[in-house]
Amino acid sequence: MGFAKIHPFDSNMKNTVLKTKPKPAQEMDVTVEAVALAQLFGLTPTRISQLGKNGTLPKAKARGKYLLLPSVKNYIAMLRNQRLDASQSCSNISEEILQARLRKLKAEAAAKEHALMVEEGRYVTNESQEREGLEAGQIIKQLVLKIPSDLPQILVGLDYPDAVKKCEDYAYDMLNEMTNIYKS
Repeated sequence: MGFAKIHPFDSNMKNTVLKTKPKPAQEMDVTVEAVALAQLFGLTPTRISQLGKNGTLPKAKARGKYLLLPSVKNYIAMLRNQRLDASQSCSNISEEILQARLRKLKAEAAAKEHALMVEEGRYVTNESQEREGLEAGQIIKQLVLKIPSDLPQILVGLDYPDAVKKCEDYAYDMLNEMTNIYKS
């Protein structure tokens, strides 16, 4: 049984049949010089030497020569790994960009919500809070200062238990007035 081989350069040439089986990969350990590998891979001979030193391109026993088939396989594997590494780093960068965009969108949403609350009057500014606190303090001060003039009129002619009850009622009324300050 023979094997069909198509000649890669001559399209007019008909398929030819090889009379022998191809040799196993161990027997096909063709060696080439660094310059030939450099031309094949589109690299410089110096880069081929570097790849040989780091073990990517297996060297032959002869000085300056490399095993062709294992070198091609290893170089392809190296390129594939570099592409995978690059795509992973791109996905990491993409994830960082997405996270940054998400943080930006959240900050913009919070700023818009804040602006809307200020516009609708639902947000209390420091100045308005300070002003309202001072106003409430003034009203409370007036109520407390009113006690000495109000109590004697309320307590006239009452015995002790009734006077205590009237004082309690007066205190609750005053507290309710203070509470109404914050409701308005």
